[in-house]
Amino acid sequence: MYKFKRSLIALIGLVSLVAIATVTTPHLSYGSSGPTASAAPSQPQNVNVVNTPTVNAQQSGNWNVNVANTPSVGFDPSANTVRIDSTNPVTVREKRESYQWGTFFVIPDGASNASVQIAVPGGKRFVIEYINGSVFLPAGQTPEFFVSSGVNAVASNNIFLATHSRPVNVFNEFSLSEPTRIYADGGLVATVMIRRGPATDSAVNASITVAGYLVDLF
Repeated sequence: MYKFKRSLIALIGLVSLVAIATVTTPHLSYGSSGPTASAAPSQPQNVNVVNTPTVNAQQSGNWNVNVANTPSVGFDPSANTVRIDSTNPVTVREKRESYQWGTFFVIPDGASNASVQIAVPGGKRFVIEYINGSVFLPAGQTPEFFVSSGVNAVASNNIFLATHSRPVNVFNEFSLSEPTRIYADGGLVATVMIRRGPATDSAVNASITVAGYLVDLF
């Protein structure tokens, strides 16, 4: 009986020592590199992606966007353009400004035609989308309307045929009203002309209007 009591007391003492050691010993955590001491909750902790310690999601310097096999494609924020190469920028945004021009003029007696210049502002391209005109001619005469313009230093001539609309006293009125698409760059001569035939007698009145929009030349 005495030996049993001594053994029981020794066992209780051993269990007490183990419990005290468990409470007082720092806890260990396990990671990919083995057990390490856990950091206190109030301390900052480093978080790294495993096997990729240099990952950085913050932009550093300028970013370049290249299309495969087209290394010259880029963005030019100062000019608001997408650059295909150093000499051919493509405008991202096109500003359109409605524009209309018109005039009255006279074909003198004995003259077969008369012309006037279209006022196209410098640094602009006039995109003509509609043409309207009329002319009063003596019996036996018929008209043709011309619009001449230049785009990128290349001239073009466009012919429009007017139709007889009504007689006015001893004259016949011919009118023109037609959608179109003509480009006229500022700085180049753009004109409208009315030609008549086969006779050229009598002074006659004419009018013409062209309408569309202006865009900037780059």
